[in-house]
Amino acid sequence: MALSIGVFDGVHRGHQVLLSQLMIDAAKSGLTPAVATFDPHPLEVLAPQRAPKMLTSIEHRLQILEELGMGVVGVMPFPKIR
Repeated sequence: MALSIGVFDGVHRGHQVLLSQLMIDAAKSGLTPAVATFDPHPLEVLAPQRAPKMLTSIEHRLQILEELGMGVVGVMPFPKIR
């Protein structure tokens, strides 16, 4: 598995370039391209006053990542610290 980890909110052009390269490298190595993302955004837990407004819902983000050809898409929960 070739893995990229990030929030990937909005899956903008920079993300798409990164993920395209991930797919190329994964194919060359016979690996499955995979993405791990977070929900909620880590800053919502660690520094709520600095957390960006999310551009896409987690459901939409997962749909976009799957449509881009990611073989595996996982969500890492980022629980509130008590």
